Amino acid sequence: MIFTHTNKVLNEWGRLGGERSQFELKITRTIRGRKVSRMASGNLAKGIYYQVLRQKRDFAVKFGVQGIASKYSSFIHDGVNGTEVNVGGAYSFKKKFVNMDAIRKWIIAKPVALRDPNTGAFLSKTEENIDRATYMISRSIAKKGIVGVPFIDAGSEWAFNKIQKKLENAWEQDSIDFLTED
Repeated sequence: MIFTHTNKVLNEWGRLGGERSQFELKITRTIRGRKVSRMASGNLAKGIYYQVLRQKRDFAVKFGVQGIASKYSSFIHDGVNGTEVNVGGAYSFKKKFVNMDAIRKWIIAKPVALRDPNTGAFLSKTEENIDRATYMISRSIAKKGIVGVPFIDAGSEWAFNKIQKKLENAWEQDSIDFLTED
């Protein structure tokens, strides 16, 4: 049995699920009173893929992240508990600081507006100010954790709801084709 119709719909599920997962990353959410987006470099969204798996009469659509973003995608998806705040994440920070080199590179690369913690005045990006901001951000992330955004699950579920009826019809058509073959 070839399952031509079913395979076509499963590929549509994968394509739609991948697109919706990318969209889920772009959505700006309010977390702890702040507007937050999980889109920084775009590598995570670019790395989302799907694969239709088939074993005899069983089918599955596997979603994942490949490339450089595969190193950190599960932390964004599942969340990371802080040293002081439990966000319900699958992982936990153990140290008082996260990778300060990565934070520093992010501050330099992105248009982050540095501010004086006492006055709120904007500061120039001097080495001292960048180092101070790196320290503060790294410590804050380690304490408060990272609230997870289940972008793959949300994208897959959304897409499945869109194609569920099509999938049932495709399975039915493939069954009829199989039974009526000569």
